Amino acid sequence: MRDIGKNIKELRTRKNLTQDELAEQLFVTRQTVSNYETSRSRPDVEMLAKIAEALDTDANTVIYGLPEDTGRQKTYAVTAIGAAVILLLILPLPWLNSVTDRIGGFRFILWPRYLLVMYYIPFILLCTGWEAMQILSLFTKLAPVSKTKWLLRGCLMFIAFYILMTLLLILPMDKPMWLMYLLYFLLGAHPDIFSINFAYLLLPVGCLLWLCRFPRIQR
Repeated sequence: MRDIGKNIKELRTRKNLTQDELAEQLFVTRQTVSNYETSRSRPDVEMLAKIAEALDTDANTVIYGLPEDTGRQKTYAVTAIGAAVILLLILPLPWLNSVTDRIGGFRFILWPRYLLVMYYIPFILLCTGWEAMQILSLFTKLAPVSKTKWLLRGCLMFIAFYILMTLLLILPMDKPMWLMYLLYFLLGAHPDIFSINFAYLLLPVGCLLWLCRFPRIQR
């Protein structure tokens, strides 16, 4: 029989729950959950049933643990799905680039090009960063970390900041020249002006989101 505390921790981690979140579902304190996971105390039969329900499993799995290959299979499946999504996003890129360039050059309709450069490609970079970490975890002991609330907030704030900056640039409104130059600097939107192009920073942001277990997929 595997250690029940280790099983509870593993099942909780796979479900992307913190100790606080699990404790809230069980109507106990976080310290009680911590005691279960460190084997300082053991849950009774009634609590085992509650834990199993909260973790979407059965009491036998809480007691004996998951089959060794279950988690590996899930990781492979998530990795394959992520790779397929990125591939589907990348395949139409040459066609989209050609079409948006032609529309902008001959018809002076610029918004399709803006959407491609400022949202579509950055989204691919974000997904690629996440997928790179997922693939790396297959060959190393790399794993998402706990207590990443502030890191996750920082990543989401950066994404929100990027979206705000791009909207300020493309929305038809009167903008002072200093703001235009600032936006060009941040977004790399003008070929003749030096910029740092924040869009490329979405690649490492995608890596950090993986470390934060984002997105949390609940069953």
